[in-house]
This record gives sequence, structure tokens and C-alpha cells, in this order.
Amino acid sequence: MLLEAYFMQVELGTRNIYMILSVREYIDDTEDYVNIQLDNQRNELIQLQLTLTIASFVIALATLVAGIFGMNMSCPLYNINGL
Repeated sequence: MLLEAYFMQVELGTRNIYMILSVREYIDDTEDYVNIQLDNQRNELIQLQLTLTIASFVIALATLVAGIFGMNMSCPLYNINGL
């Protein structure tokens, strides 16, 4: 009788260990999922930053061209008819 109670306690402890390991695996999987979501958000932010950088470069280039042609200096292109 005493030995049977001991085995029941051991079996209960074994079940608890398996449950704890299962919960630990679930927590690890959830952590991996959260890291994947964070990586995805980071990649989207990097893509947005790259798009904005390219757009600002294009605007700066257009401003440079307009600035060169808008200066109050003589330029041979001003003497060509039709420009």
C-alpha cells in the first residue's frame, strides 16, 4: 500500500515534468514567433527608409539642376534660340 502511494506520486511528478517541458516548448515557440514579427517590422522600416532616401536624392538632384540653370550668370545655353 505504501509502495503504491509512492509510485502514484512518482507518476504524478513525471506528468508534471512533461507538462512543464510542454509549456516551456510553447513559450520558446511563442518567443520565436514574436522575433519573426519584429524582424518583419524592422525590414518594412528599412524598406521605407530606403524609399525615402531615394526620393530625397531625386529631389536634391532636381533642385541642383534647377539651381544651376536658375543662377544669374551668363550661360551659352541662354543664347540658343528655342530654349
